[in-house]
Amino acid sequence: TSTDAELPYCEYGVLLNSGEFDGLTTEEAKEKIVDKLSSMKLGSAKVNYRLRDWLVSRQRYWGAPIPMIHCDHCGTVPVPENQLPVELPYNVEFTPDGKSPLAKCDEFINTTCPKCGKPAKREADTLDTFVCSSWYQLR
Repeated sequence: TSTDAELPYCEYGVLLNSGEFDGLTTEEAKEKIVDKLSSMKLGSAKVNYRLRDWLVSRQRYWGAPIPMIHCDHCGTVPVPENQLPVELPYNVEFTPDGKSPLAKCDEFINTTCPKCGKPAKREADTLDTFVCSSWYQLR
C-alpha cells in the first residue's frame, strides 16, 4: 500500500517558492498572477468553455470528422447515413494561426443542409482517437 507521502497532492493549497506570490491561496494567486500579466501586457484572463467536451472534440485535422452540419435555418443536423463516412480533405493548410485546418478548408466546410437544401457548414472539429478506438468491439 502507498503512504500519503507517495500520493500526489490534489487539493487546493498555498504557493511556495513563487516569489511575490508566496503564501497566497490558489484562488488568490490566480487572480494576482493574471493581474500582473495584464499590467505587463503579457496576458489576460480567459475562460475557454470548449474544454467541457475535450474528450470528444479536437480542433485539428487528424481524427474522424464529427458528422454534423450547422444550418442557420434548421440548426444542427446530422450528416445523412448515405453520406457517411465523412472523409477528410487532402488540400488543407497547416499554418500556425490558431485555426483548425478543417475550418480553413472551404471545400470541406461549405456544404448544403440535408433538410432544407440551403447553404450550411460542416463541423470543423474531429473526434478524439479515444472515441474512435472505443467502437472497436462493435465491428
